[in-house]
Amino acid sequence: MFRSIIYLNPKGGDVQSLIDYFLGAKVLEHSAEVDGFISAELFRSTSGGPMMVTATWVSEEAYQKWIDHPWRIESNAKINKVLEDQIKSETRGDMYKLVHQVDR
Repeated sequence: MFRSIIYLNPKGGDVQSLIDYFLGAKVLEHSAEVDGFISAELFRSTSGGPMMVTATWVSEEAYQKWIDHPWRIESNAKINKVLEDQIKSETRGDMYKLVHQVDR
């Protein structure tokens, strides 16, 4: 299992605009259309830091399918209106491979 993590800085600190974009555009729901997707989450910092998007994938190749997904590429111009740092078609989050897990 693999997890992608990307940090997003809302333009002018306007966290709600970024949340509204994610909900209205159904960003996480679109990522769920990719073969190899397991789950995704949008987190708001409790200390005023950047927002964080995480997703779980069956492989690094599955995450690459999301990076290359036509909807994601087309949506960059829209999300960039609410971001400080611009997303490009090749922008990727960091990728982590699960090496140990404990569940309750």
